[in-house]
Amino acid sequence: MEQGVRRGELKKNLDIALCTDLIYGPIFYRLLVTGDMLDDNYVRHLVTQVFEGIRST
Repeated sequence: MEQGVRRGELKKNLDIALCTDLIYGPIFYRLLVTGDMLDDNYVRHLVTQVFEGIRST
């Protein structure tokens, strides 16, 4: 993410720690709370959505 900020691909004021939580939070929630399946498709969709929100416009 730091490289993305430096290259101008991600927002300049990006809170990297928070963005990391945005990715890992739902994964750990599935693993520890709901027990729902965690597959490649879910993780790919999750990461795509997070980066869509933090991408520089």
